[in-house]
Amino acid sequence: MTINTVLLLSGRPGGNGEDARMVEKYLSDFTIMRAADAVELVQCLRENRCGCVLIGQLAARESIRDMIKVVRESGSQLPIIVIAESSDETNIVEALRLGATDWVSESHFGRLNAAVATALAQGAVAAHAHAIRPQNSAVDMPMDVGFTSAFNDSATRAEPESARQRNYANSVAAERLANIGSWDWNIIDNSVHWSDQLYLIFGYEPGAVNATLERWYQCIHPDDVAIVEAALEQGIRDPTQNFACQYRIRRPDGALRIINSSAQIYRDDAGRACRMRGALQDITDKSKLEAELKRVKSIHARAEAIGKVGVWDWDLASKPQQIYWSETLYELYGLSPKGHKPSVESWLATIHVADRDRIAAKFDNFLKDHAPIDVEYLITLPDGATRVAHARGDFTFDAQGHAIRMTGVVCDVTDLRHAEAVLKSQKAPLDLAGDAIFIYDPVDFKFFYVNRQAEIGTGYSRDELYQMTPLDLTPDLERHVLRAEVKRMMECPDAPTIAASVYRRKDGGLVPLELQVRYVEPAGDSPRLIAIARDISQRLKMERERDAAESRWKFALEGAGAGVWDRNFETDEVYYSPNWKSMLGYGVDEVEPHIDAWRRLIGSSELAQVDADFQRYLAGESEQYYAECRVRCKDGSSKWMAIQGIVVERHSNGKPIRMIGTQTDITERKHIEAALIFAKEEAEQANLVKSQFLSRVSHELRTPLHSIIGFNQLLQIEGDLGDKETAFVKEIRTASDHLLALIDDVLDLSRIESQEVEWHIKDVDLVEIIQECVALSSPNRQVNKVSIELDFDDKERVWAKADRVRLKQILLNLLSNALKYNKPDGRVTICLDQPAYDTVRVVVEDTGIGIARENIDRVFAPFSRVVGEHGVVDGIGIGLAIARSLVDGMGGTLSVESEPGIGSRFSVELPAGEGVFSRRSVATVDSGDDSATSQLSDVQALLYIDDNQANLSLVSGIVRMLRPHWDLTTTLDPHDGISIALKGNYDVILIDMQFEGTDGYEVLNKIREGDNTATTPIVAISANAMQIDIDRALISGFMRYITKPFEINEFLQVLDDIFAK
Repeated sequence: MTINTVLLLSGRPGGNGEDARMVEKYLSDFTIMRAADAVELVQCLRENRCGCVLIGQLAARESIRDMIKVVRESGSQLPIIVIAESSDETNIVEALRLGATDWVSESHFGRLNAAVATALAQGAVAAHAHAIRPQNSAVDMPMDVGFTSAFNDSATRAEPESARQRNYANSVAAERLANIGSWDWNIIDNSVHWSDQLYLIFGYEPGAVNATLERWYQCIHPDDVAIVEAALEQGIRDPTQNFACQYRIRRPDGALRIINSSAQIYRDDAGRACRMRGALQDITDKSKLEAELKRVKSIHARAEAIGKVGVWDWDLASKPQQIYWSETLYELYGLSPKGHKPSVESWLATIHVADRDRIAAKFDNFLKDHAPIDVEYLITLPDGATRVAHARGDFTFDAQGHAIRMTGVVCDVTDLRHAEAVLKSQKAPLDLAGDAIFIYDPVDFKFFYVNRQAEIGTGYSRDELYQMTPLDLTPDLERHVLRAEVKRMMECPDAPTIAASVYRRKDGGLVPLELQVRYVEPAGDSPRLIAIARDISQRLKMERERDAAESRWKFALEGAGAGVWDRNFETDEVYYSPNWKSMLGYGVDEVEPHIDAWRRLIGSSELAQVDADFQRYLAGESEQYYAECRVRCKDGSSKWMAIQGIVVERHSNGKPIRMIGTQTDITERKHIEAALIFAKEEAEQANLVKSQFLSRVSHELRTPLHSIIGFNQLLQIEGDLGDKETAFVKEIRTASDHLLALIDDVLDLSRIESQEVEWHIKDVDLVEIIQECVALSSPNRQVNKVSIELDFDDKERVWAKADRVRLKQILLNLLSNALKYNKPDGRVTICLDQPAYDTVRVVVEDTGIGIARENIDRVFAPFSRVVGEHGVVDGIGIGLAIARSLVDGMGGTLSVESEPGIGSRFSVELPAGEGVFSRRSVATVDSGDDSATSQLSDVQALLYIDDNQANLSLVSGIVRMLRPHWDLTTTLDPHDGISIALKGNYDVILIDMQFEGTDGYEVLNKIREGDNTATTPIVAISANAMQIDIDRALISGFMRYITKPFEINEFLQVLDDIFAK
């Protein structure tokens, strides 16, 4: 048997070999054999020439299930992997039942390589298992390691099909819902299988990486590797043990997760471990919740909400004062704990503007009188909705009678108030309420309405309740209170009652209630009392827990992991908590309870700063003392600590008596901060190196291109060429322009990535720009004989807010692509419209090859290429990436719609300019006079300094052919150039920017020292095209900056403009 060979059986209709191509793509490391039908399949199996079998999507005459039967009926036990278009669970179960060992759908082809590697290993595993265990061994070595544990058990193969289907469905559902992944480790050949859910838990897409033991260890947090190894070693060594361990993993994105894992260990007849099967569960969220619950309880956490009740707590004694809201209270106010800090101001902000002043005044009275809080008000949620809230609370006092805390609850009584409003017209909706509702006569106490919750809460049926009164539900000792309260409400009908009470259930049990009773007098009907009873059993239980936690408040900070200290200024004695000592490695009795013991642990250089921070706090410059310093541990190492505290007792003259505070270990935070600073500096240095590299590369490429393009232009201007030579010259120019465009694109992409693009946003005429782009694109139209149509009125003026140069660059790129990727005799259509009042849109549509849907997003990625019908089109694939970035920079969007074989449609949407659409006024262009030409006849003296002879020869040729009346002096040596400039009298001086041993800036400065050259126009000519180089030259004193290579007419225009001035 050839272990590294895979037998592929595939017979798609039409014989297009798609399965084979896909398999070869993903299985390049393996040898692929092919079988066209069942006959060839059996022949290959008999010759024992492969290590596993792949069954692809077959023709209708030969189904997958039939081919699985052929393999198994031939006696072969080779692993079988099914490749199919879908992952239907019914088909998977059927394949398993017939003997397949794995199923890979086309949507998960990425895991095919790992699946095949596992399958090929199974043959060796099976052979080894046969050697170490008799056939009748009680523990069989299962072959189907490619599936989850529900399908791995060998006993499962004998189960009925329906049972196997249930097992598989249950396994998949359980793994997904419980976030549990299963794994299988063959200890003999070290092969490993992970379920899809396990991949996701480890932070990978299923099949994205090979499942190996090494990969598992790489996922484990380094600090936990020893724990896992110990548990693994114990399980393998001790036959009475299995593997069980809790550890942390680090995902590829850096996230830490907590894992609980266990496994069954299988052994051979000699007792040696040969296989492990297990599962692991991500318990991070559970662990966080448990840790949070412990922390909250240790710092006097208040009970969470029951129903619609939020808990709040205000520590009046702390400085600054601390306010706590439960999660339910945040939800009640429509707020999130993230990014919102509870305060009196933020609470008042939630109150409806109509109630805010009233509640603020009441709240001030509560604080002044220390009276219990009981108030109802409207609140406004962030989405604009209005709710009714009822707040109750009370004060806690210290031994001296000072209020040190306020604690209370806020109830959402919107439903209650709404129920009261609708009682006049309807009663049925009240059955949907979550609280028990009773409506009864205040005179004879007879119920005439109870809702469904009243039946559930009391245990009586509705018919039974209609024969009763509230007194029948009230314990004997409470009945007189109920009668008195009803009488009071009859006398003061506008005052609702909210009180704690109890009622007796049918089974005799007593239920504590929050009872709200209101008197109503419906029009045309007798008075009624509406009682809404809310079961507060759980709330009372939580309040009892809160009271118990109150007695343990001194231990809160210690439980939160901080060290606590308490200093007496009169004796300098300091209490250091056990946690304070342990975080420095000291035992309970190993630190002297004195301030000097702490000061000795701080370095002298940092102690001065710590003392300075303390003096600033005592001087009142900060609300609390805070300092960060390194503290020496018992073992000699140092830890960064955050020291904070407040003075809690002072003399009448303000001198401190007692101060309490905490010490928190911030070593990890300091390390992170240092790493971030280092990473920032590294990134800045890398960006600088990149810019310098691009500038140098651009210069080195532009310099030879300058000569090629320049002399090419001179050849075209000279005009003494034959047709063949003229064609050669044009081809040279086309190739040179293409190479120059590629260089410019790379520089543009670098500028965009470095955010160095300078924008000049103003109103521009889209019609005018489109017409210019069409004119510039005309030569490219001849490639495929493509026509360009303008689907808009060219007499319109369509305005957009954009950078004219960048917009022109974008449209030229889109037009270039539309022409390059078009079909022979194709068409490009350009449209203009206004999809919204503040937006204009340019659409470039072609009849070209189109783009596949799966490649739509890739066309805007840098260096992404599209292959046409005739091969790869010129370019490096960054034009569209630059175009989209430029459109984004101008506040617009660039999108594409495409259909292969039909064409593509690129849309550029930009902010509309003033006026948007208006008529174009057509002006007559005056031919002008000959003044500009006549100026060219004046004799001008030029000096050109450049250490490249080709550059000097090019400019000399331009002047000789096109400006023969100019007097041009050239020199290769910059020092000679300085001397010539200072001695001569030149109208313009041209200077290259790079010389051996000096640069253009030094040459400029030397020339400016001369009396006759202090104001002479000096122009820089350089192959450095980075914007930073251009800006620096202009700031340094150069009048103009010409980049190489240049167009001759543009070069002459610059000099003509200077001479004209």
